Amino acid sequence: MATASRQETIDWCKNMGAHYTINHRQQLLPQLQEAGYDEVNYILCLANTNEHWDGMAECIKPQGTMCAIVENQEEIDMTKIRSKSVTFCWEFMFTRAIYKTDDQIEQHRLLTQMAEKFDQGELKHTMTKTLSPISAETLREAHRELEGGRMIGKFVIEWSRVN
Repeated sequence: MATASRQETIDWCKNMGAHYTINHRQQLLPQLQEAGYDEVNYILCLANTNEHWDGMAECIKPQGTMCAIVENQEEIDMTKIRSKSVTFCWEFMFTRAIYKTDDQIEQHRLLTQMAEKFDQGELKHTMTKTLSPISAETLREAHRELEGGRMIGKFVIEWSRVN
C-alpha cells in the first residue's frame, strides 16, 4: 500500500508495485478501512512527518513499527503512539559514518546487497528525472521542481552527463 494524491502518482505507485493507494491529502484511516484494513503493521514515512503524524498514529497497529526518513519541523506528540507500544525510528544513511559505530561496515554490505538486487532486477529505483550539468541554474530548476509539490520519485543532479 502507498499514498498518492494525483492520478499520475497513483499510477506511478502501482507501477512500482503498490496494490492499493490512499490519498495522503485526506484522512488516512477511513481510506485504509475502505481498502479492507483496520490497521497496518509498518509505516514508512517518506514525506512530511508532522503533516501525517496523526493519521499514521491512527493507522498503526499496536506493537507496530513506524520509520521516517524526513526531518520534523515541529515537535512530534509521541503520546499518540505510546499506548500502542509502537516502535518509532529515524533512518539516516550516514549515521554509522558520522558516529563511527561499531557496525560501520554494515553500510557497505547493505549498499552492495542493494546494488546486486538492482542489477538482478529485483528492485526498482525511484529516479524519474536527471538534471545536468550541475550549475546554479540547474540547482534553481531542482528547487523549483521540489517546491512545486508535483515531483514524482526522485531526481539526480549530475556533474556532467556521461556518454
